[in-house]
Amino acid sequence: MTAASGCGDDAPKTCSSPEILPHHSPVVLGEMWPLGSETAQPATNERVPYEWVLLLQNQCDELLKIDSVCLVGEGIDNYIIEGPVPNSVKRGEPGAVRLTYNRTDPGGPDNVALYVKSNASDFPSLIVPVCASVVADGQEKATMTCDSPVKADDAFDLDTTTLPVKCSLRDGK
Repeated sequence: MTAASGCGDDAPKTCSSPEILPHHSPVVLGEMWPLGSETAQPATNERVPYEWVLLLQNQCDELLKIDSVCLVGEGIDNYIIEGPVPNSVKRGEPGAVRLTYNRTDPGGPDNVALYVKSNASDFPSLIVPVCASVVADGQEKATMTCDSPVKADDAFDLDTTTLPVKCSLRDGK
């Protein structure tokens, strides 16, 4: 029996241009209750605000240069986006993008797409679906599906989209 590729294999990946991780997996932050009179605990998704960090990785020797990090979709006003830190990622070192979800009243779902534009050869336009919502205090929380306003196979362009856009970095600035 042979081991599956990438499982327990510590040999460095051979590649000539940068490649970005993660890929297109949706990020379901879940349903939360409003903060109310409670003390904010951003590390837990019991109540808003909730902070979540996406680590962007480069598995290749050439430097991964991140040009744009944006949220796209109708729910962007309920998110704060920060990063990437740093915006150039060396092999084996992460770059971080922090999202804070902070809807004040019950509502949602707030489905957005995290758009990362870089010099990656595998996903130069990485799209990660992100979703969350707030339910009334004490209401039972349910699982939710993540419907991205931008699909990974769309030919998405920040300059021509009619969807709302919020960027922490755009075109390297």
